[in-house]
Amino acid sequence: MNRSEKGSARHSAFAKRNRHKKGLFLPMERSAANKLVLPIRLALETLRRGRGRRDAIFSMVEVTLLVGFLIEAGDSVISKETVDSAERRLHRALEDLGGSDGMELDPELVETLTVVVNEYDRVLREARLISILEANERLGAFTHAAVAERRHLDA
Repeated sequence: MNRSEKGSARHSAFAKRNRHKKGLFLPMERSAANKLVLPIRLALETLRRGRGRRDAIFSMVEVTLLVGFLIEAGDSVISKETVDSAERRLHRALEDLGGSDGMELDPELVETLTVVVNEYDRVLREARLISILEANERLGAFTHAAVAERRHLDA
């Protein structure tokens, strides 16, 4: 589940195609940020209440990866160690979850995820839109590669 060190978000194909669009160099509109953050906050609250459902955990994985990509791009203020710790512990939680759909997460992990979600919220409201879109592009590529690897291993 670790992010690859390959490539730089600063040189993505998306960024090269859209450098002339001034709106990409401004922060995201508040209403758009709110729409993205609300489901993540609800997933976090579900986990905080001890109802660790698979979809809530996957939401936290995606947010953790996005914040990690934003750290690598220089757009996040939390430490890489915080995000790496959350990634490792989420990975373990998913392994422990196995085929079941629910579990209670370690309270320390939930607190770390709270830090990550708060940073995600802040970045959506303050970072340049292009940085967020580049991180999202990297997440898509990462997810695609992980699915392809999983299919290869299952074959």
